[in-house]
Parts: sequence; structure tokens; C-alpha cells
Amino acid sequence: MRYSLYQCPHLLLLQGYSQQHDSLVYVLSRERHTVGQRTPSSKPSISLSAPDILPLHCTLRRHQSPEGGQAGTKVVLEPIAGASVSVNFSEVGRNPVVLQHGDLLSLGLYYLLLFKDPGQAQALPACAVARLGAAPQNCRMCGAVLRACGVTSLPPAVVRRRSLLLEFEPDVEDTLLQRIMTLIEPGGDDHKLTPAFLLCLCIQHSATHFQPGTFRHLLLKISKRVRDTIWEKTKELAEKQAQLQEPISWASFPMADLVPDLQHILFWMSNSIELLYFIQQKCPLYMQSMEEELDVTGSKESLFSCTLTASEEAMAALEEVVLYAFQQCVYYLSKCLYVCLPALLECPPFQTERRESWRSGPALPEELRRVVSVFQATSDLLQQLQMHPEVASQMLAYLFFFSGTLLLNQVLDKGPSLSCFHWPRGVQACARLQQFLEWARSAGLGAPAERFFRKLSCTLHLLATPSAQLVQVGEYGAGDGHMTLGSLAYKSS
Repeated sequence: MRYSLYQCPHLLLLQGYSQQHDSLVYVLSRERHTVGQRTPSSKPSISLSAPDILPLHCTLRRHQSPEGGQAGTKVVLEPIAGASVSVNFSEVGRNPVVLQHGDLLSLGLYYLLLFKDPGQAQALPACAVARLGAAPQNCRMCGAVLRACGVTSLPPAVVRRRSLLLEFEPDVEDTLLQRIMTLIEPGGDDHKLTPAFLLCLCIQHSATHFQPGTFRHLLLKISKRVRDTIWEKTKELAEKQAQLQEPISWASFPMADLVPDLQHILFWMSNSIELLYFIQQKCPLYMQSMEEELDVTGSKESLFSCTLTASEEAMAALEEVVLYAFQQCVYYLSKCLYVCLPALLECPPFQTERRESWRSGPALPEELRRVVSVFQATSDLLQQLQMHPEVASQMLAYLFFFSGTLLLNQVLDKGPSLSCFHWPRGVQACARLQQFLEWARSAGLGAPAERFFRKLSCTLHLLATPSAQLVQVGEYGAGDGHMTLGSLAYKSS
């Protein structure tokens, strides 16, 4: 391959469609190369995977001049009728084009390739470098031009935007919905809000192209499918957790085993929020258009009323899904925290094992690391599944509230029976809490952590204060609240 690049003309991929299937370099070592999308009936020598690439998109032929030698070789681009092919951002139509060293070859809306011919030149011409700087940036999802650096005007073929539509006939509606519901795997690399986006396109098409009021059936179908999916996933999770041994320990309730199940619940919760917002914003417009088209009297008034009722039922069902999914997630996450939080009041703040020299800072003790792993895994899941920021912040805030309240209640209920009520261990517990708050700040969660751990922090700071110092505070006449707390802590120690 390395030898061929110096001997043969080749195409260098500048912008592609699929990282999994695209190649960085396409060597033009044959006399004839076909370019297109691989199908059962088409096996092109250069396979491109974008949806707008035809099975046979264009042909590249090497022509040898009578003089022979590498310098006498030229590559001719032969486009196929109907294929979108541009050279240096100019449509070539059906005319063959002799490619020059440094030419930019655009195939469809996604692919941009640089033609290099070692026999013509060793360095890219200045005009080729200028064209590279002017190359438009296309969206990988729809092919729309996002940015054109330094270009005052581009051909219409380059700057056109595509309006994404999802067209279907009523008789395939159920099949289409089933395909959308199973299209994306929550743990995969695909865009996590794809189901909501496609379902919104379905609603849009049904409301604007089918008979007035038809889309009410689609709204109810979608909300029911989403609700049934959430019910099924939470039922599977409940059955799996019911098999855990009692009493529950961290060893039998690891966060890593919980994440795959939470992924599915949070995945559909995130998509339900987007669906709910779309229906809230768009359905009134569809209803208004429907009211303008129909003479809302008699039976048509009943049709209008049924459509309005279906819209309200769909929104209520999606709201129920969001609330139920939120409740289930915080329940199982709180259950994880309930297992590992109490150890924070007892474990040593720093690890006693030798630390590897390459680590930049002190590692967290195992007990604290378990608590951190719950919050970190939850934060990562919410971000990966593109949960609405306000909902994500509410879920994390609830977990901080639960954690701070649980630990404070344990301190107040168990009292001196806890080791942290003795001054040395009180210092250690205070240090552990500071470690946790420092992690929360570094993870961008400092505000809710400090808010919901404020009471516990004040209590542990009090327990970490030497009794002699508390006596001095009482003697010098501190405020009533401070004297009461000081006296209580002094008696407890």
C-alpha cells in the first residue's frame, strides 16, 4: 500500500459518511474502477455507504498515453446519469472530466475526496490548498451544509438544504412504528433521540397528508407503545432485583449490573420528553389547521372533539411515562446509595496501600469510590442518553438530597454509637465529606452537593472540633444556637 501511494493515483477521503465502512485512501491501481453503493446486485470496486450514492455512481478510468510512463497516465471521471458528482464544487453533469492533481471530488452530499496523482506533481497546487479551505462542512445526519469557510458564494447544489420527511401510507403505519421502536439500541453509538425524531416526523406526515383527524389514532398508538415499553423494562428490572440475596450488600448489588437496565428506562424517558414537547407545541397548530379546513358542526364537530381528546390523552400518557421512569430510576439508584453510603461515616479517609507513582493525586478510599461511582454512572448515563438538562439536574439533585438526609439521620439517630462521635474519627469523617464535595465540584455538581450536604457538613465540622475549643466557645458567650450545639457535641465526645 505504501509503495502504491507513491506510484498510483489515489483518492484521499476528506469527508465521509460512515467511520465503520469508509476507507481513508482509495488506490486507483486498475484500469477501471466503479464507484457506488454496494447492493445485492451491485458490487462496485469502491464502495460508499451514504444513502444518496447510487449503486453505480460514476466510473474512473486510467488512460495511458502513447509515450507511456507514469507521467503519461491520466484519470478520467465518467459520471452516471442522475448521480450527484462535482469537481471543485462545480457540477459535471454527464460530461467526462480529466482529473488533475489536487482536484476535489464531491459525490452526493456527504463524500469529499482529494485526487492525488504522483505522476503529475509532488506537492499540492496553491489553488488546491485554497479550495480545501473553502470546503463546506456537511451535517452527517442530513447532508445539509453547516459552514463554508471563506466562501462568499457557492453553487446552489452545494448550499441547498434538505428538508427531512418521513412519508408512508396508512396501511404500513403499524409496521413503521414497530421498526422505529426497535431501531436504536440504548447502549450503541447511534443518536439516542432518533426514535423521538422519527415519531415526530410520523405525526407531522399524518397530520398534514392524511384525512383530517386521522393523526389522533397515531398519537394514541405512539403513547401506548412507549408506555408499554417502559412498563416491560421496569418489570424486567424488578424481577431481576427480586432475585438478589438478602440482606442486600454491595457485592450483590453492584452499580455496573444496574446500568444496562437503567439505560433502557432512561432512553425511553428521554425520548418521551421530546415527544411530549413536540405534541404540546405542534398539536395546537394541527388542530387550528383542522378547524380552518372543516366546518366544525354536527359530525365534524365530533371528529374535532375526538382528535382534541386523543391529543390530551397522549400527552397525559407521556407525562405518566416520564414521571414513572423518573420514580423507578431514583428508586434503584437510592437503593444502591443506601447500601454504600453508611460506610462513609466509618471508613478511613485515605488509602493505606502504596499508590502508583504515575497517579496525579490521592486515590479515593474504596467506600467513597463506591458512592462516587453511583453519581458518576448516573451523570454519564444522563449525558449519553441526551436527557433534558432540567430533568437531569432534578434527578441528580434528588440523589444528593437523599444521600445528605440519610447520613444526617444516621448521625442523629445512632449518636455516640457511631465512631465519628469521637474526635479523631470525627476529623476523619469530615475529611471524607470534603473529598466527596471536591469530587462533586470537579464533576460540575458542586452546587447541589453543597446545598444538600450543608447540614451534614456543619454537623461533622462540629464533631471534628476539639472539645477544649468547644468549652472556650461556651465560656466566651457564643450565640444561643452555637452554645447549644457546642454543649451537645462536648457532652457526646
